[in-house]
Amino acid sequence: MWNYAISLTKSQLEKTRRGSCRHFCEYYVAALRACGIPATIDYVNCWGNRAGGHEWVAVLKDSGTFLAFDALDRKKMKLAYKPAKIYRQTFETQNVDGDARKFVPGYMLNPNRMDVSHLYFNTYDVEIKGSNMKQYKNYPYGVICVFDNKKWIPVDFGKVADGVFHFQNMIGDVCYMAGFYVNGTFISATEPFVLTKSGEVKLIQCYTKNYVDMRLVRKYPKFTRISSFRKGLLGSKIEVSDDREFSSGRTLITIDELGNEDIFDSTVTVNRPYRYVRLVFDEQKEGNLAEIEFYGKKRGTNVEVLLTGEFSGEPIKQTKTNWTMALDRSFDTYFKKNKGEKGNICLDLGKENSCEITRVRYVPQTDSNFIVPGNQYRLEYWDNSSWRFFGEQIATDFSLNFSNVPADRLYILHNLTNGVEERIFTYEDGKQVWW
Repeated sequence: MWNYAISLTKSQLEKTRRGSCRHFCEYYVAALRACGIPATIDYVNCWGNRAGGHEWVAVLKDSGTFLAFDALDRKKMKLAYKPAKIYRQTFETQNVDGDARKFVPGYMLNPNRMDVSHLYFNTYDVEIKGSNMKQYKNYPYGVICVFDNKKWIPVDFGKVADGVFHFQNMIGDVCYMAGFYVNGTFISATEPFVLTKSGEVKLIQCYTKNYVDMRLVRKYPKFTRISSFRKGLLGSKIEVSDDREFSSGRTLITIDELGNEDIFDSTVTVNRPYRYVRLVFDEQKEGNLAEIEFYGKKRGTNVEVLLTGEFSGEPIKQTKTNWTMALDRSFDTYFKKNKGEKGNICLDLGKENSCEITRVRYVPQTDSNFIVPGNQYRLEYWDNSSWRFFGEQIATDFSLNFSNVPADRLYILHNLTNGVEERIFTYEDGKQVWW
């Protein structure tokens, strides 16, 4: 929708009821102004911890304060991601540093925007010394960047004096990098650094000689929206029975709590083989399920195997989210049932079944950014102004293990088989910390 040459008119938006955040913001601002209520658009060009940006409505009060709300859901604005800079669209022309025009991207010199980062967060002025500055001694301005999943994107500019970059009004808890904007390309002149919530500059130094063993479980952070999908499994039950109607069925477990993992395993205990096993959703909740597998052991053995047989499920409907999507061996698809609907996935193991159920593995609707067995991954780390190759692996489980990785760096993990989302991280206390 952003590629359309001009913005949608208000009548077009009322007819289609579709648009980007910018289109809905323009609609609401026009309606508010028509009612005599001063309003404008505040926005983030590029988030500090993921790609893309967002726009929302700011209603200006006589007191000088403002009320921000998201035009997409008409609720009080709650930022889902970390911003590095927040700007406000203005009608009045703002002062622009014309001397910077040759040294920064053109969008940074927009005369109809105002930096309002300090109205939302504590902000800090940043001073950071550059390296290899001689060839840019005639560059009086530099830029400060965030990572957008693929490359470093300038979000602001500042003056350079005596080899030191100066930036104002920066939001903390974000990883930045400073450098120069040369012929449309960013040239790094500092190591990546984290501006903490308290305003401290912490360099991610690339010259330490330590090494670390890593266990990696994702290539991209799990944001709130993805984590919320696990709620669709709460209240679900795992049941066994000898009859298809489960009139004499037995409940093995009720799923009443889930952590923030991607893959969930419920160990169950039975005293004999049953013909049927199923997962039943809570009828009063909206349910979802990306994949499900049932495991068991033949009586008298200790070898656990993936159970097979004839599957069935409900509700029966021909949609892209019907129950078969939870059995297609793909984490990119999912089964979804509506609130008030009955929903289950049942496995018929056959009359002669001799296996006792031992475990059920299930995955809620997901972004598929965890480590997927069979996919090939490449780990890189930032060193001397570029990404350096460390190693590649084909995943055999839902995690990757890399040994003797240069420590205290900035890292990125690529899935060479599938997917486009990826994110920079540090490795601290045995865990990935996303930036």
